Amino acid sequence: MKINFASILFATFGLGIFIALLKVPLSIDYTHYSMSARAFLAGDSRLYDVNTHSYYYMPWGLLITVPLSFLPDTFGQAILSLLSLGGIFLSLHLLVDRIPYWGAGLVIINLYTINIVFSGQWDGISVGACAIAWWSIKNKQHLGAGGAFLLLTTKPTNMIMVIILLGIYILQYWQKEDILKAIWLPVLTLIISFVFCGIDWPLRYIQYLQISPPPERFNLSLWQEFSWQKLLLMFAIFLWFIIIVWKNGINQLTLALG
Repeated sequence: MKINFASILFATFGLGIFIALLKVPLSIDYTHYSMSARAFLAGDSRLYDVNTHSYYYMPWGLLITVPLSFLPDTFGQAILSLLSLGGIFLSLHLLVDRIPYWGAGLVIINLYTINIVFSGQWDGISVGACAIAWWSIKNKQHLGAGGAFLLLTTKPTNMIMVIILLGIYILQYWQKEDILKAIWLPVLTLIISFVFCGIDWPLRYIQYLQISPPPERFNLSLWQEFSWQKLLLMFAIFLWFIIIVWKNGINQLTLALG
């Protein structure tokens, strides 16, 4: 069996990044993920209760955090960051028709990507899930589309527009049979979440956000402090986005803007 030189180079590059990520200081956010996952495994928490530590994701986010919780936190955080960076690289491959090397460099070396790495976030996984969802929907890969939607909805606040756009595209171009073949995995996972986290977990999630919201000092949202000026700005951005989608349809560009 011949081994592709590019594959060896890619694997070596990935290993080098992983070793570098092991040197990144352990973040508070990742510690919260692992503590919540371990409390869930020990039966001390059903999520969104007194033994949950700043866990603001959907229950199926445990599919990521639980396996990592078996590892030392330094290794778990490095793997999570590697997955996030991998998701960003994957999106460049699946969502962008052609990008120059300097463009790829700007995507990787910027404050947002650096923040993902040093704060132990999985936003890059969401970006990669967007790319997988688009590729799967275009190629009618039902299982891939279902799995990608699960990843997209682990942190739904960041991907609301993407989920809406992909849903509209599916309704336009997929048959009912295709939808049923793709939706069984998310539906099954949702049912299992009620079994393991309790039938009332959506209500507990809302209450948890009210009682223990994310720290406001890290909130960069336009709606952090309400004002008519911000409302008008948000409306203008949304209207601009709708016009672009109306003119160009749903494609890689509009997904990226979403």
